[in-house]
Amino acid sequence: MASGDDTSVYSLSISSTHDGSVVALAMSSIIVVERFRDDNGVFMLSEGQVVRSVACLRGPDSKVYVVAAGDGKLISVHDVSLAAPFEAGRCEQYGYHPAEETVIFRYGPHNKRITHAVTCGDACILFADKFGEVFRLQLAWGCGSTLAVATDCPEPVFLLQHFSVLTGLLVSCPVAQHSCEVVKLASDGKGAAAPVPVAARWLFTFDKDCHARVSCYPDTFRIEQFLWTKPPQAVVTAVVEIPPLEDQGNFSYFVIGLYSGKVNLWAADNRAVEVGLPIDSFSVRGSFSPELAKTQETGAVISLAYIKLATYGPPSGGRNRVSHGLLIAYGNVCDVIFVPLDNALDGSGAPFIVTEVIHTPLESHPIAMTRCAVDSVLLLERSGCVQRLHLVEEGNSTRIHVFRLALFESAVSYAIQRHPSDFLRCLNLFSQWNHGCVDPRVRKRETRAASEDSSEVVGDGE
Repeated sequence: MASGDDTSVYSLSISSTHDGSVVALAMSSIIVVERFRDDNGVFMLSEGQVVRSVACLRGPDSKVYVVAAGDGKLISVHDVSLAAPFEAGRCEQYGYHPAEETVIFRYGPHNKRITHAVTCGDACILFADKFGEVFRLQLAWGCGSTLAVATDCPEPVFLLQHFSVLTGLLVSCPVAQHSCEVVKLASDGKGAAAPVPVAARWLFTFDKDCHARVSCYPDTFRIEQFLWTKPPQAVVTAVVEIPPLEDQGNFSYFVIGLYSGKVNLWAADNRAVEVGLPIDSFSVRGSFSPELAKTQETGAVISLAYIKLATYGPPSGGRNRVSHGLLIAYGNVCDVIFVPLDNALDGSGAPFIVTEVIHTPLESHPIAMTRCAVDSVLLLERSGCVQRLHLVEEGNSTRIHVFRLALFESAVSYAIQRHPSDFLRCLNLFSQWNHGCVDPRVRKRETRAASEDSSEVVGDGE
């Protein structure tokens, strides 16, 4: 998730690894990182630019690196292990300086500001700029965890373009049992080597004009489908992939949240990545509307997260049938809503179990959320409170347990102390794209008219 004011230093972005073991939260130029499998795993990094998007990259050495991109037109890769752990007590006594020497790679400057960045595999970054152009930056790992641009691809490769700023960017997990062939340059940089098989993926790109495009990756010249629903269309503000489920066959599942508050579950027929098959790629399996949330004025969907019980499995005997589902954070609701999913998403029934919805009250509105384990999410509220929401099974029922993450919360408080005290409360998550546009021809006429009015006033005065 990337957000912030396009004209100021105020921004916020959050991301995590696929398993949720590492979470990165960027606020303006400071990044707070927590490694949930470590005892003292909170770190603070200094990026040196206003960060519009943050992502996690797992290297071939299994270490997790943090990718940051933003207004400086730069893409940086940070090695978190080079930073000292954040200690709240020591910070208050001696002061604290976020690590500035953690960058192991930097690309740029790009010719435009960068609004979104995601990782694909252990050495590839996809990014979008403010003009809606999407590129692939191919990297290569060297000895000692060094990182550089791949020699056979020294410049970012243009993939596709929207004609307005993007609101979201997602690359899926590899599509099982499907691949594409990519032709790369020979090792001497001249001519072409033999085609190399690359795992096929789905690439989602969303823009402020309500376009929701799905492309085959890496063959992004193929627009697979636009995810149109019944009008009116709405801007996509959140998207999450449901990890592969047992017996899901050739299908992958994605959940899309809209500015209108509606949530749609899409099924992707992965056979469509094979060129020429006459089948519909994506279809809506179900929808969850704001009315079903049983709350007034939900506002936009600001974040989605898929979680499941640590002991996930189909119901049997007296076992509770609710074992996985979606956490939905709305912009205007001081709750996080858990909507269980049916264990069968094959279209045989309604995927959303609306009779088992769980509301978890918060002290203020949510502003950012991401998964931090298979059964948990990290949630940041506008009050600055940071909590972990944990899905648990109690007898034959499912509950959400809430824990305060005090150390992470202290790091957030320290990171934003240079900003106004109402930084989080007033931050507009959608201001990069949700603003009025003026036709230049109209503006020119208005300027000319104002100039003429000014001349008349001066003349009268003389």
